[in-house]
Amino acid sequence: KYSKSLKKRIKKNKNKLEWTAAKDWDNLISFYRKEIGAQTGLPDEAYANLKRLFHEAEEQQIIEAWYAQECQSKSIILGAVILNLGKYSVNLFGASSSKGRELCAMHVFLDRMIKERAGREMIFDFEGSDIKGVGQFFKSFGSINHPYTEIKRNNLKAFLGLPF
Repeated sequence: KYSKSLKKRIKKNKNKLEWTAAKDWDNLISFYRKEIGAQTGLPDEAYANLKRLFHEAEEQQIIEAWYAQECQSKSIILGAVILNLGKYSVNLFGASSSKGRELCAMHVFLDRMIKERAGREMIFDFEGSDIKGVGQFFKSFGSINHPYTEIKRNNLKAFLGLPF
């Protein structure tokens, strides 16, 4: 259920990109911070947590990380991470440079990930975003907004032995 404009962008740009697996978590995280870190407002500790998550996911063999390079210049224009959790694939992390946005690298990347999983009983989780416009972008793939409940627990009360 891709939108017409999405199909056009993918067709126009898919042959302009080359894909390589990303294994250097520091470089991938640095690329993300450089390209969209200011938009996300994530604190330094969040990036340290991401790195630990990536290492753990790598040990469990449940992570795919990719770079897109422009065919002509060979410069990296996109970095992205997918977690594969049983029947769920989660679009965890992704950033494009200005050239990546120009070449619709994220469009092409997500299309590749969806096509690789097509025909299997799976759920591809776009994993929403607080960044303006990202939800609309995901919707162009025919995604369905499916909010989920978040539960927070305050362990301070139990830790301090408070009765209330």
